Amino acid sequence: MTDRLKSLPGYKLSRRLGRDEDHVYTHGLDSPTGNRVKWIVPSPKGFCSGILRGKLFFVPCNIEETIAATYGITWFVDHPTAQFNWLTSSQNAVEYGNFTEGEMKKYHIIY
Repeated sequence: MTDRLKSLPGYKLSRRLGRDEDHVYTHGLDSPTGNRVKWIVPSPKGFCSGILRGKLFFVPCNIEETIAATYGITWFVDHPTAQFNWLTSSQNAVEYGNFTEGEMKKYHIIY
């Protein structure tokens, strides 16, 4: 799965999903800089259902562990959403290299 996210002006991210036995990875690319980023969350331990604003959703049974991995252990404390940045605000964002300009031309294709 690949899609495009908008965070702050000047930032463009592409992302895709991956996984291993213990974790799910969302791989991303900060296209202006070529920096590769991945966000790591624990693998789902089964799926449970929950109701949010009258709608039924399926969520990982370890949802609090998953949310805390991304937003920290005080995830329930309100903060201004407009100040959230996908690259710098997530607790679980890890930079893991970057693409050269030549690699960007070869692999970063905008549809």
